Amino acid sequence: ESLSPYKDQILLDITEEGLRVQIIDKKNRPMFDSGSMELKIYSEDILRILSRTMASVDNKVSISGHTDAHPFAERRDYTNWELSAERANAARRALVNGYLPEDRVAQVIGLSSSALLDRSDPFAPINRRISIIVLNKKRQQEIQRHAGSAEEEAAAQDETQEQAPGGADSTQEQQDGFGDFSDFGAEQEGLTPETAPSKPGNDATLPAP
Repeated sequence: ESLSPYKDQILLDITEEGLRVQIIDKKNRPMFDSGSMELKIYSEDILRILSRTMASVDNKVSISGHTDAHPFAERRDYTNWELSAERANAARRALVNGYLPEDRVAQVIGLSSSALLDRSDPFAPINRRISIIVLNKKRQQEIQRHAGSAEEEAAAQDETQEQAPGGADSTQEQQDGFGDFSDFGAEQEGLTPETAPSKPGNDATLPAP
């Protein structure tokens, strides 16, 4: 199995946190139906292939779930925040059921519609997706520090101070250190994720007509 057949379905870019992987279907089909936390079959297949590559490097991963900006009217106590978190957890299960060890997962979070992939159309199905960041060492330590005890925080700070500036987390070394991911080219054009605030009342997703 190889990632090569999925080159045109995977969007990659380097962020301050590490290598970000986002899945875009070849026919622009979404990863999820509107209002659903269930992964599409083809999404599960791609995640399984990705899990093998992610398991081949030592870096931990952060998994984020995303929705479009449609409001959800069926339940008052369930919003896009809950839905996006459940989508992220569905992706985690798919990765772990594949080849990724459970302890490689650093965090699973839901971002609702606060980081749209297609900002020109907040309601576009392609905004319903999963983003996976293969974390660099600095970000891994920050997550551990925020979640751990005072002793763990001090140890993480000492380790961070020992690293030379611009060393392990430089852009080129990040690119070189992500195994099979280095085979991919530059970021695809036209769909650059950017963070944008959600509109009031657009907290969840309506079933598609």
